[in-house]
Amino acid sequence: MDPERPPVRYPVGRPVLGEEEAEAARRVVASGWLSQGPEVEAFEADLASILGVPPPRVVAVSSGTAALHLALAALGVGPGDEVILPSLTFRATSDAVRQAGATPVHAEIASPLDPTLDPAEVGRLATRRTRAVIAVHYAGYPCPMAELVAATRPRGLALVEDAAHAPGARLDGAALGTLGEAGCLSFYANKNLTCGEGGAVVMRGEAAAERARRLRSHGATSTAWDRATGRLEASPPVGAGFNYRLSEVHAAIGRVQSRRLAGFNERRARIDALYRERLARPGGIELPFPEPRGLPAYHLRPVLLPPWAHRGRVRSRLREEGIETAVHFSPLHGPEVPLPRTEAYALRELSLPLHPALADEDVEVICEALEGAIRESTDVRGNVQA
Repeated sequence: MDPERPPVRYPVGRPVLGEEEAEAARRVVASGWLSQGPEVEAFEADLASILGVPPPRVVAVSSGTAALHLALAALGVGPGDEVILPSLTFRATSDAVRQAGATPVHAEIASPLDPTLDPAEVGRLATRRTRAVIAVHYAGYPCPMAELVAATRPRGLALVEDAAHAPGARLDGAALGTLGEAGCLSFYANKNLTCGEGGAVVMRGEAAAERARRLRSHGATSTAWDRATGRLEASPPVGAGFNYRLSEVHAAIGRVQSRRLAGFNERRARIDALYRERLARPGGIELPFPEPRGLPAYHLRPVLLPPWAHRGRVRSRLREEGIETAVHFSPLHGPEVPLPRTEAYALRELSLPLHPALADEDVEVICEALEGAIRESTDVRGNVQA
């Protein structure tokens, strides 16, 4: 630890783990079977129950990035294809498109208060080479899926949901991740449901789900667990594939977390409501998603700083108070692709701490410090600097 810097009292995000997760991991280690096996199968069934889909349609994998790549590969996206996706996303979304051999086409958000993919961008950007569209449920808030379905399906485009921020979120009675041709989840350490590392693909079609299952493990039609238990005999791989398997230890932790997800999301909703109430006072701060669609997962609490505030100074001042912040995200498009709404949002966005371990009174401390930091850091010239 840097002796010059105070410890972080309020991290942006943190996993909430306990003895039950530790015991689940110990049980797997004691079993002697660590690679993909019965815990992974049970975890897939748990996720299917949460999502409301048949278990064969859920394929657990080693990361959210692997889930995105696997979904695109299972849908046949490859070299020469284009994929439309928002510029405002973590780079893994765009990286997965490149890993599939396709070209990412970065699109605009709807507005600073609705920083999700603008459905009108599909019509503006689609070409004969466009094969898919990735909708990112940014911060855990549902995208306008009905409009995106209407924009993609008549054009024959696959709609892929990046639901890394949105496990347990729902829209029009359905779980996010089940509304497109494929949905992708992440179980990284800071996610609402964590395994430490991990992810899952949810495929709409049974044939695509089977392709994803084969591709996950080098194109094989049977697993080491199948062969060890005599369920299936070894057989030659059906084409090439990847090593995207999830380990038994990760799956066992994920099974415990899946039982806690609803409670975690309820706590996140409570904290977010406190932020909304507290930051509604006049002062120039704006909160995206003032009227969210459906039931969000409340993964992040982004705020828009006043245009006259200096974000770098705000973050430094908060860090001195032990309050960690983040910027979600630096846009992925380059200067040759102007996306003014995305750029305006990205200049002002700041993510505040949000996780189930925060106490109600912590929100007041954070908000008071934020308001003080803004007052102290105002750039008198009216410039916003990152």
